[in-house]
Amino acid sequence: MDFENTANVNLLIEDLENILDEMFLRGLGCAYNNIIEDINIVSKKCKDIGLFFATEKLDNIKKELSKKQHSMNFNYSKVVEEYYALSVYVNVIK
Repeated sequence: MDFENTANVNLLIEDLENILDEMFLRGLGCAYNNIIEDINIVSKKCKDIGLFFATEKLDNIKKELSKKQHSMNFNYSKVVEEYYALSVYVNVIK
């Protein structure tokens, strides 16, 4: 892997960490539009670079948060599970 690709992966890992931090600070059950947009952008970047596990977890989080926007009955456990799995994954690839 050359320097440019390594730099791109490091920037993407920073983006993942920023999303995780933002979700943690705002609350895992908050479905703000900007978080969902950020998740979409980073998910596509992860897919392009081959981080398919991160893509899957981000897409699952987005799906669950989208459900919250339209429902008063929301199960936080799925978001917490996906958040935790993504967090561990980011720490491993970092």
